[in-house]
Amino acid sequence: MAFQIESYKFFKPLINTGSSQELSDHVMGTNWPVVYLIHGKDEIYIGETNSATGRMEQHLDPKGVYYNKRKKLDTVEIVFDPTFNKSAILDIENSLISLFRFEIRQTKDPNKKSRRFKVLQNGNSGQSKLHNYYHRAYYQEEVEEIWAELIKRGFATNSYQSIVNDTIFKFSPYTTLNEEQRETSLTILNGIMDALEKMRAGNKPDYTAIVNGVAGTGKTIILINLLARIVEAMYSNKTDFDNDESMDATADTGTSAIKLKELSPEAIIINRIHNYVKQYGLLRIGYVAQMTSLRNTIGTVIKELPHIHKKMAMGPFDVVNYSISNQSGHYVIDKPFDILLVDEAHRLWQNKKIMPKKLFREQCKKLYGQNVNPDDYTTLDWILNCSRTRVIVYDEFQTVKESDITKRQFDEALKRNNSKPVRFFLKQQMRCRAGMDYITLLDSIFNCSPVISKNKLENYELYIYEDANKLINDIIIKDGQVGLSKVTAGYGWQWNKPKYDACNKSYQNWIKSNGPDTRAAKVDYYLKNLKVEDGLIDFNGHKYVRNIDYNWILKGDPREIGCIHTSQGYDLNYVGVLFGPEIDYNPKQGIVINRSKIMDTNSIGKSLVGLTPHEKIEKEMQIKSYIINTYKVMMERGIKGCYVYAHNKGLRDYLGRFILSRQ
Repeated sequence: MAFQIESYKFFKPLINTGSSQELSDHVMGTNWPVVYLIHGKDEIYIGETNSATGRMEQHLDPKGVYYNKRKKLDTVEIVFDPTFNKSAILDIENSLISLFRFEIRQTKDPNKKSRRFKVLQNGNSGQSKLHNYYHRAYYQEEVEEIWAELIKRGFATNSYQSIVNDTIFKFSPYTTLNEEQRETSLTILNGIMDALEKMRAGNKPDYTAIVNGVAGTGKTIILINLLARIVEAMYSNKTDFDNDESMDATADTGTSAIKLKELSPEAIIINRIHNYVKQYGLLRIGYVAQMTSLRNTIGTVIKELPHIHKKMAMGPFDVVNYSISNQSGHYVIDKPFDILLVDEAHRLWQNKKIMPKKLFREQCKKLYGQNVNPDDYTTLDWILNCSRTRVIVYDEFQTVKESDITKRQFDEALKRNNSKPVRFFLKQQMRCRAGMDYITLLDSIFNCSPVISKNKLENYELYIYEDANKLINDIIIKDGQVGLSKVTAGYGWQWNKPKYDACNKSYQNWIKSNGPDTRAAKVDYYLKNLKVEDGLIDFNGHKYVRNIDYNWILKGDPREIGCIHTSQGYDLNYVGVLFGPEIDYNPKQGIVINRSKIMDTNSIGKSLVGLTPHEKIEKEMQIKSYIINTYKVMMERGIKGCYVYAHNKGLRDYLGRFILSRQ
């Protein structure tokens, strides 16, 4: 990396603390993009500009909008780099703000609190600049190096990896939104308020926003951001955001200070929500996820925020229970949610291959009467019935098991509930370092129409292995180096829940006299007391445990192998994906599925007994779709890399035509 950080006294003239050179004399001091950090005893402000000297003069101007804040600061660190461009400095500035925000005020863990600063002067409104750009992965790596240098200088406490791997950081509502995400959020908030205000005027409320986008476009981040903004507006008298970021954006163009005092779109919607709440009372709002693992994770994140409770993260069953009451033997939806934010809606349930069926039927009876046929409804129907407005994240290509709602059922539920959705399509891939090139490659591989020759993706490690043990070992090494690196597997390996549950019970008894109770001790016990037919995975005598609980991604032992149900919706630095015996490739048919090798029949029923020829074809196509979607979703989890192994040689050879081999 070519960057250098130089320190200057923050008063006129700006003199380098290590020399007598003035900032105006620096080759990149007047007409070059830079990132800067102004700080004092315990406060810091982070910015970017195309002219360091001009921007510092504005900060030091007693007539400036934020002079009273800046006058508490006495030193500025300027990050110079001859390769900087405007997109890069906007991105680096946003990244540094997020990192310092976590250190200073986001976490409740005292061991993670900043030992240097108490106040970050930047507001929360810098959410309109971030976008994808050429060589973004390179500059994101530079952020890591800049942060390491700031730690050396005593400005930061936590390592870069420890912050970015933290669940609170990953799902933070203060994560900088890119322009696409920001516009989507603002449009949705205004649509919600339009519907609620019309309701108060006597009209039936209905607003359904459907947010779609490939993996890594930030759909979950939008939902959490919406939740935080709405709750902030309900409980705050704040009528404007700190417009420092707007000031940065206009400083180089000479925009007048008067414009800076105008309310931002974010401030306008906060005012609108706040005034509504003032007149009609608090809004009932909830975050919904069908998957227990994701729901628990989001609950852990949002409980850290003011005025938000963990129980705001709920499943569809909770939505019904919180919305209805029993009035003389009849259930009435008398407490509908004003707003429901629904994540991973492709994982909502239909009445097929679900457990427990009895509870599903009981909830349907409460909503639709005693003679209801539960096959006619889905948990999406429940959500639509029990809410006035809702925002739904949905991707039909991420359905992975038979209990998942189908595209047809999804559309029928909307029609049945007279909901006319507004659709949003996110296009900017912000997770994977290889960007849309990687997503396009996966699409073409699984469609058996690869359009590129084998090559190394820029800033991304995509490799195929001949030896599964070598892959697992490499992921374990990566987990030790950067954290958050895990191995996942598909439906071709057994997992016997009753056996795992029984093993856990016996382990609890065993640990009482053989403690301490650690994750490693638990995995050791499982490996000794379970067999392959119970759910262990065996590669040439090396045995591994299927993930033993929903905390696997955050707390799992390296010898645990996860699955789609515990990885969908999450980011990993590196992901290992094990293609099982159930999926293969041959030149004539392309990707083929061997139904007899499907072991997780609780998720995918493989029997064709009793079906007509047409139904058999349809069922086989559906099974193939579930399995391909599963592997594709797991391969999209990795930020920095994905390592794959295929059990069947035909598939291994096919993938090896497009993915570099690692021995």
